[in-house]
Amino acid sequence: MQIMQVNTKETSQDPNSVKSRTEIALSTCEAEYIALSTTAREFIPLRNLVEEIKLNLGLTSADIVVKCTLFKDNIGAETLAKAPNKMNPRTKHIAVKYHHFRSCANKTLFIERVDTK
Repeated sequence: MQIMQVNTKETSQDPNSVKSRTEIALSTCEAEYIALSTTAREFIPLRNLVEEIKLNLGLTSADIVVKCTLFKDNIGAETLAKAPNKMNPRTKHIAVKYHHFRSCANKTLFIERVDTK
């Protein structure tokens, strides 16, 4: 069994305080999926902010379209993100907190595979 560490940083209530936390991933698929989730966590609030600005300015949906493309080199992480019902015994242990972005996938958040060669 291969165990991987994923380092993430999480800010506390104090904006000057940064707490480093280590997640243990049991596979490369899980490690890549956690990284994908962390990246998407940065995009979703920005998208919501732009949507709120559009409402306040009275702009229509056609005026400003917010989309984001994330590039991944792991087929398993890409498949897991794009197909919410694609859980299997090897991926069902992934914490629920990492699945938050799947509702945005294929709508405003696009995931594309890149070659690692």
